[in-house]
Amino acid sequence: MATKIIMPGLSQTTDEVHLIDWYIKEGDRVKKGDFLCEVETDKVTTDVESFADGTVLKLLVAPDTVVKAGEVIAILGEPGEEVEDIEGDIATEKNLEGSVEKELAKEKGKAVEEKNKERLGAESIKVNFSNVKASTIVKNLAKKNSIDLTNIKGSGPGGLITRKDLEEYIEFVRSRKKEAISEKEIVLSPRQKEVAKNLTESKKNIPHYMVTVRVWVDRLLKVRERVQDRSGKRITYDSIFIYVISRALGKYPHINGYFYDNKLIMRESVNVGFAVSREWELFVPVIKDADRKSIEVINDEVIEVLDRIKKGNVNLRDFTGGSITISNLGMYSVDSFTAIIPPKQSCIIAIGETQKALYIDEMDSMRIRKYCNITGSFDHRIINGAEAAEFLTYVKEIIEEEL
Repeated sequence: MATKIIMPGLSQTTDEVHLIDWYIKEGDRVKKGDFLCEVETDKVTTDVESFADGTVLKLLVAPDTVVKAGEVIAILGEPGEEVEDIEGDIATEKNLEGSVEKELAKEKGKAVEEKNKERLGAESIKVNFSNVKASTIVKNLAKKNSIDLTNIKGSGPGGLITRKDLEEYIEFVRSRKKEAISEKEIVLSPRQKEVAKNLTESKKNIPHYMVTVRVWVDRLLKVRERVQDRSGKRITYDSIFIYVISRALGKYPHINGYFYDNKLIMRESVNVGFAVSREWELFVPVIKDADRKSIEVINDEVIEVLDRIKKGNVNLRDFTGGSITISNLGMYSVDSFTAIIPPKQSCIIAIGETQKALYIDEMDSMRIRKYCNITGSFDHRIINGAEAAEFLTYVKEIIEEEL
């Protein structure tokens, strides 16, 4: 029996998928798990696998085509099996969808037409100048240039609007139009659109609150130098913070979960995402099972994924499954900042610049030490203020005493 191969849903924000190219051709034999085609979503480029065994009877989508999730893209079956009936069913489904879309477009067109009628009616009222103090010539010029004389303050006797008043106003309107024309519209990339939509939804639906702690980082800096000397590689600050945050979640595992349908969804794996900016775009790659890895191993994965982002060679798996996120702006002159919690998470950690400050110990001795501010944004539905403070205090303890 013939099997329909359906384009899977690969994005949470759009149902459109760009089929770049096929790895197979009609007549090829494929097995379950074989790669069928290369596709691009609004986030990454990835491969679509076959969920069945069979011979490729028909490829229904040409390369370099945008299709919707759920659309049939190929038919598998046995050699010589008829596919006309299946193609007919698919065509019928598309026709029904098209009819619905046409009706929606028709209704939208009617709404736009009514709105235009209202606008034109409003404009026709504006050109009624019977109660305006102005000569016939000025009124005619105003109508010719679609100028509402009631917006002009007359400089003539008794507030009479002179021709000079009108010309000055026309010049003012033209200059404003030129300013509007000089604006440049830039279309967001698919990735930027997804980030914009996700963060808007998250900010709207998650009740954020923020807690900030000052963390002395002298020990962290020494640990970084020691690990660099041992491994012979540059250790990123993100790698160390990923290591620290993943260990802190071991003591506060519910912060590794998220709120859904009035329930706390607990995750078994600690997967730490870290925000990366590249040419106006925001990426959040995820280090999987970070609580089971050393700083060196985490650092190797961080460097590898950063290199793939730079080359544009990322995969969907690089960005999925995050359970908590860090955003590090320590390379900029930023004392502290707050960040928006990503979807299906309950916390994001924002890290500010490393700075110097006067430190007074228990014996009232003073010295200069280095610190940074760490701010956590938390979902108040599942994490209360005391828990957030305890969690960040534990993060501070790991950095200052346990690294």
